[in-house]
This record gives sequence, C-alpha cells and structure tokens, in this order.
Amino acid sequence: MKNLTQKKTHNHDDCKGHYANQLIKTNELQQEHFYSLLPGVLNNIQSLSGGNCEFFKNLMSKCLKSEREVDPIISKCQEAMEKAIESVNPSKDSAIIIEKLKTGNVPPEDFVFEELQPGMEVNANTLRKFSRSSSKIDLNHNTNNFQRNSRENMKLLCIKFRS
Repeated sequence: MKNLTQKKTHNHDDCKGHYANQLIKTNELQQEHFYSLLPGVLNNIQSLSGGNCEFFKNLMSKCLKSEREVDPIISKCQEAMEKAIESVNPSKDSAIIIEKLKTGNVPPEDFVFEELQPGMEVNANTLRKFSRSSSKIDLNHNTNNFQRNSRENMKLLCIKFRS
C-alpha cells in the first residue's frame, strides 16, 4: 500500500508539474498575444485606416478642385443657352420651318356631288343617262369644267401662299 501511495503521490507531483508548466506557457502566450501581437495588428489597422482617410481626403480635394475648374465653363455654357433661348422667335422660326417643308404639291380636288336619277347607269369614270330612245347624254362634260376651274383656283391659291 505504501508503494501504491508513493506511486500516486509521484503521479500527482508529475501532473502538478505538467500543469504548472502548461500554465506558465499559457500565461506567456497570453501576454505575447495581448501585449505584442494584438497591439501590432491594431496598429496596422489604425495605420491602414489613417491611410484610407488620407486617400479619400486627397480624392475629395481633387474632385472639388476639378469642379471649381469646370464652373466657369458651365457658367459660359449656361449664358450661351440663355442667349439662345432669348433669341427664339416663334413666328419667324415657324415660318422658316414651313418654308423648308413646303412641297408645292397641290391638294387633291374636291369630290363632286353627282346626283343619280332613275335610268342612269354608273360606270367606272362616267355617268350616262339612258333615255327611252337609247340616246346617251354625257354628264361628265359639266363636271369636268367645274373640276378644271377648281384645280386652277387651287393652283392660284398655292402660288399666292408661296409668295
């Protein structure tokens, strides 16, 4: 039994020594982490953050400088736009557009009222009246004169409009 007690005591002392050794290593690693490694990482992050802030500061300064350099150009453009707006003359401008878009084409003739009477036959282009004696009367003669006069009047109006 004494032998067993000595063995257990010896085993207990070994475990206690191993525990103390591991405790010393853990404390050393903890001190290295909190007093050396972590502050180094935080210092690196701080310097990167400072560098980023400096970069953005310079970038914003350059943007502001560029905008200030462009301001006079923008002002001149806006002044030119104001002058162009003031020079708009709706009646003159529309007259210019009308003049450019004139084709000279005459509008089509009006449709002529043609009354159909009993005994009249409608063909493609003419109206004919048939009497009991089979004689044909051409009604297109009068309508052609009217259409010709209408066409001439329309041409005169178009010529006056162009002048």
